[in-house]
Amino acid sequence: LMKQIKNLYGTALILDNIGDLYYKKGQYPKALDYHLQSLAIIQNIKSNDLLRCSYNYLARTYFSMGNYKKAYEYTTEEVKLKDTIYKEESRKSYAEMEAKYQNEKKQTEIVLLQQNNKIASIELSAQRRTSWLLVIVIALILLATFSLYKSYTARKKTNAALNTLNQQLQEANSSKARLISIISHDLRSPVSS
Repeated sequence: LMKQIKNLYGTALILDNIGDLYYKKGQYPKALDYHLQSLAIIQNIKSNDLLRCSYNYLARTYFSMGNYKKAYEYTTEEVKLKDTIYKEESRKSYAEMEAKYQNEKKQTEIVLLQQNNKIASIELSAQRRTSWLLVIVIALILLATFSLYKSYTARKKTNAALNTLNQQLQEANSSKARLISIISHDLRSPVSS
């Protein structure tokens, strides 16, 4: 069925399982035949997990058949493949941890940038408030200065008008005093005569 649907992985897996069944029955040459067929397919699809299992089955089968040299070769290949798989998994794990670290680092940077933006926004609004406050204070100072200037000029004009009136009053008083002195002199003369 796996050959019909052209599933090489499934075919190799089933061939290894059939070989394992023959191994358990003690029919080592048939088991070896199925394991070798499986190995040929696995080498084409390059599946490290299946290849490791196939090396294990072949080493065990050759060992049971008394071919220790071949058993040793396949055991050695299995150990090398285990090391390769472990190194690859370690590398993947390291890459995942590195990616996770970089992601967390970027998230932290984003949070820091957002906080910095909030702080900058608060500082900017504080600066704007300070600017408006300064403008208002300067406007009030200018208004007060203008008011004081107007008040000063009005007083100056009023004082000038008062001084003019005082001079006129003094002239009127002096004219009145002269008139009274003339009248009193004129009245005294006939009265004394």
